[in-house]
This record gives sequence, structure tokens and C-alpha cells, in this order.
Amino acid sequence: KKDIIPSVLEYTKSIADVAMSKRNFIAEIDTSVECEMVTKLNELTGELDNLSKILEINTNEAKANLHEPKKAAELYHNKVLKIMEDARVVINQMETIVSSDFWPYPTYSELLFNV
Repeated sequence: KKDIIPSVLEYTKSIADVAMSKRNFIAEIDTSVECEMVTKLNELTGELDNLSKILEINTNEAKANLHEPKKAAELYHNKVLKIMEDARVVINQMETIVSSDFWPYPTYSELLFNV
């Protein structure tokens, strides 16, 4: 919520601004690439936001059951971990689209080749 979503929104805005600027310069210019990118990032941002809300609910449920370690562990394993895995899929898709100038963390390629 604090890093990835704001960064993706900022990048999405920059793409939309490019499309608007191109259309203001030449009204008939093709901005389909920008529109597709904005649409895809908008969808992914919505998915990630929904997952983060579900993650918060399920994390709170698991925390509320810490007095029963087995139940808490099962909640973390069966609910929290699954949501985190789903979020990772969405984030990985975002990372392939968003410019590294906007991405708040080192990319996989930066970690592999610039260490």
C-alpha cells in the first residue's frame, strides 16, 4: 500500500500524460499502446488493492488467534500465505510493465546482475 501501489499509480499517470500530450499535439495520433498499458496497470492495481485488504483481514484473524498457536499457524498457512502468493503474481506482472525509474525496489535483474 505504501510503496508499490503509489509507484504504479505515478507511472500510470505518466503514461496517461504522454497519451494526452500526443493527442493534444496530433488529434488523430495512435495512443493504443499507452491506453493498453494504463488499462492493464489499472486492473493490476485494483487486484493488488483488493488482495491487500483481504490480506489485512486474514492477518488480523490469525493474530487474534495467537493464544491458540495451532489455529493461528493454520490460518497463516491456509489463508495469509495464499493471499501473499496471489499478490506476488500480481506484483510480478506489474514489475514487467512499470519502468525501473518508478519501481520502488530493485528488480530481479538488478539483483541478479548488479550485486
